[in-house]
Parts: sequence; C-alpha cells; structure tokens
Amino acid sequence: MTKTSPTPVLAVMTTFVVSFISGSMAAPIAHADPLDGPRNAVEQARGDSTCSKLNYNVDLENAAQQFARVRDDKKVTWPGYTGGNIQMGYGTGDPQSAAIEGMMSGMGGMVRDCRYKDYGVGFYRDGNAEVEEVALVRGEGIP
Repeated sequence: MTKTSPTPVLAVMTTFVVSFISGSMAAPIAHADPLDGPRNAVEQARGDSTCSKLNYNVDLENAAQQFARVRDDKKVTWPGYTGGNIQMGYGTGDPQSAAIEGMMSGMGGMVRDCRYKDYGVGFYRDGNAEVEEVALVRGEGIP
C-alpha cells in the first residue's frame, strides 16, 4: 500500500493562510459615493430647522446631476417629478467640501424652508477646470 504525502496539500493551505493573514489576497475596494457629502450637508441643515425630514427623490437627483454639469436650468429635463415649485442651486470648488460650502451658502436657507419636502443632489468633477461641481434641486412635493 502506497501512501501519498500531505506535503503538497499542506503547502497550498499554508500559502492560503499566510496570504489571508497578511492581507495580500484581493479584497473589494470600497468607493465613497460622491453624493454622500452634499446629501449630508443638506440633511444636517434641514435637521437644524423645525421642519420635517426631507425626502430624497431620484428624479430630482437626475435633474441635479444634469444641473451640476450644465448649470443652466433651461437645459435640465424633469422626467417623472410632478411636484410643485422647484429650486436649484450649485457650488463650485476644490476640494468637494469647498463646493458643498458654496452650494449651502446659497441654498441653506431654502433647505430650512418647510414648504420644500423633496430634494436631490448632483456631483460633477470638471477635469478641465479641475473643480468639483455640486448641485441641489429641491421641490415642494405633491400636496
């Protein structure tokens, strides 16, 4: 009767364990959502008011994404959103926190206006100008 040596299996297992412990195995890379910063700023400003929480609306996000790129409300389409009055604002800067600060300096008071119930934010990195563009679109919502 011939016995096989456990050495090849042991070598593979040892390599796996050492790779796992050292962290050299491929792991998924987490990417931050560029909309987190603008969203957090809007929600914090709204939280500082006496108004109810804003509803995040993907149709307004789509409009905000367009507005961040073109900064011309006449070129923005409004698919799906049937709310009332809509307002837009944006900020430009580098890093993104400067752009968010600019956006909130113009729109912060409006975020704390309780008539507005829905919002969406957008982000665009302008590689030519090397700045971040963030946009906020908010609406009164459906009564």
